[in-house]
Amino acid sequence: MLRKEQLAKRTKSVRSVERGLEILSLVAAKPGLGILDISEQLSLHRTTVYRHLLSLEEMGYVRRRVHDEKFCLTQKALTLGGASNADCELLDASAPFMRDLIERIDWPSSLVMLGHDSRLYIRETTHGRSRIRVHDASIGTPVPWLTSAVGRAYLSYCTDEDRARILSDLNRSNPRGKQNNPRFMEHIANKTLNDGFATSFGETWSWLTSLAMPVRVQGRVAACVNIVFLTSAVKKTVLLAEYLPVISATVSKIETQLDSLQLGPKQ
Repeated sequence: MLRKEQLAKRTKSVRSVERGLEILSLVAAKPGLGILDISEQLSLHRTTVYRHLLSLEEMGYVRRRVHDEKFCLTQKALTLGGASNADCELLDASAPFMRDLIERIDWPSSLVMLGHDSRLYIRETTHGRSRIRVHDASIGTPVPWLTSAVGRAYLSYCTDEDRARILSDLNRSNPRGKQNNPRFMEHIANKTLNDGFATSFGETWSWLTSLAMPVRVQGRVAACVNIVFLTSAVKKTVLLAEYLPVISATVSKIETQLDSLQLGPKQ
């Protein structure tokens, strides 16, 4: 009788592991799934999915995205297969501090990173969860280089070689763009480096103002964090007095976390 009970417990334990691995595999194949999505695709009860995801999250193998609470793998999960992804490392480190911003400020904030096509994309954001709606933005939304605060921050803090390459690409795609003028970018870069932050007052869209700072790891810019506002609602003096300390503290926490983990952009 005892052996039957032991066998039953062992079978239940193995089945639990199988379900956990099934969920982990599905999240790996389709990042950004929610509990209902996983439940439907694996034909598992929502409670079962929730319980396994909670365990996987506590063990550090999955995390919830800030902007929609959907699930994706962490760097810890990726290393199970010997893989390493610098983007995932940075997103894992920054997520808790981006989540804190939802409670601290009313305006939305985003973490923006360089894509493989040399364009900037939102990789994490509080848009959709912030108390004030500014514009439609979600993970994967491209961000302009020259008129946005994050674009200017990135260009100001990246290497001379990277800046020259990016500006050359921009010039080829839009040779008549007045802001592609090297003197314009030199002025923006000098001001940003002197201030330690970048701004854009109605230059992408007249109704949108933004403030941004770079996230630097091992001396190199790895991402940028911004806060966006309605131009009509925030004066420049208020923006710098109230929100610059917030974004500065957030960036500092992300950089400290990355340094403590000895992570950084791969060379």
